[in-house]
Amino acid sequence: MTLMGYKTYGMGKWNIGHCNEVYLPWNRGFDSFLGMVTAGIGYFTHDHGDYTYDGAEYTLYDMLEGNSTGQYTTGEAYQGLYDTILFGERACTIVRDHVALDVEAPLFIWLAFHGVHSDSGYAEEDSLTSDNVDYLAELKDAGMTKSRMEYARGLMAVDNAVSSVKEALISASIMNNTVMVIHSDNGAQPCVSEMAGNNWPLRSAKFQYFDGGVRVPAMVYAPGFFGEHQIGTTFRGLIHHVDWYPTFLALANSIDSNLTADLDGVNQWQAIMGLKSAPRKEIVLDLSDVAVINRTRTKVSYDYAVIAYIYTDMKLLENVPTDIWYLPNETYPATCTGRACKISGWMSSDTDSCGWGNFLFNLTADPYERNNLYYNRDYSDQVRDLQSRAQRQFADEHFQSVKWGDASQGVAADHFKAAGDYAVPWGCSADVA
Repeated sequence: MTLMGYKTYGMGKWNIGHCNEVYLPWNRGFDSFLGMVTAGIGYFTHDHGDYTYDGAEYTLYDMLEGNSTGQYTTGEAYQGLYDTILFGERACTIVRDHVALDVEAPLFIWLAFHGVHSDSGYAEEDSLTSDNVDYLAELKDAGMTKSRMEYARGLMAVDNAVSSVKEALISASIMNNTVMVIHSDNGAQPCVSEMAGNNWPLRSAKFQYFDGGVRVPAMVYAPGFFGEHQIGTTFRGLIHHVDWYPTFLALANSIDSNLTADLDGVNQWQAIMGLKSAPRKEIVLDLSDVAVINRTRTKVSYDYAVIAYIYTDMKLLENVPTDIWYLPNETYPATCTGRACKISGWMSSDTDSCGWGNFLFNLTADPYERNNLYYNRDYSDQVRDLQSRAQRQFADEHFQSVKWGDASQGVAADHFKAAGDYAVPWGCSADVA
């Protein structure tokens, strides 16, 4: 977007590399960024957990602010601020300043809320609207669990922050020339004690490849782009989050084909507008030939690889945990299959209890994945077809490292301590992360 002349700003959860400065947002195309670089923090305290330095345990905090000069500071000044509100207010300030300073360049904002992850702290009532508080009372009267109530409060805070950004765009008189895209990154996790999510009636949860783990709500709000016949319509094609990059470039009128050459993403804008059929026919969710054996990440043969692949209506899953449908108002332990049997190359339980299985679903006829067609002879040709397609993808484009992160923990701790107990880069080799 910078090459298209845009001013680019990011805020929220990064979590895609920070051991070396080259991976930080301001070295990845953002003019400035405020947010967290690890997987999770306390919503108010911004603590990520503990780390060991010189034989003692210390609390590690996570909040960095930096810009395209490469300079950054740690976030002591923001401690105590609920991060959903912090990130939302920063986005609103950027919109107002952009217009007040009469900046001619167009604006791109990436707002990746930490909410509603199951970390400590949740939105206090005085930060919610009166309608929010009234609805929370209704949920409590209906018997909603404490953990789900916490989740509701966190989600309300996100909703309110998104609404504030929209109002800032309207006040700045640029809403009609703006496209807002809102979506989650993965399914909810019901097997936690704080802020338990839920994907009912979809099957399973975060960390799994049933649709409860990978199919998420999304919307596009662009009143200046959609006509009356398009407002309120539903996009029913396949779309993957990597499609947003070429889609945004198309909206920015990019004519540089080098920017999208050899990418897996496709431009979805004409399909979203309802002017063309959806261009995507397949989604590769995972082709993983790394398994955890005796708590060690080990390469396995393709026959034992985790396969999660969608082609048109059909979805193939092989060597995956057999998970359930989590009910909306039940409490589930951390040992549930959806959480304990993680299939991202690491696990926290006895893998024999995960009930590994193979599945084939017609997602159009069976969106809740209740009818496994894998062993149905009438679908044997389709199983073979999807297996063949997935194996070609594996042969042509797959790479997966056995390594999990970087081993320089002592060096990292030195840098954390020098930064006042904040998570900062520690200079790992740029080919490690």
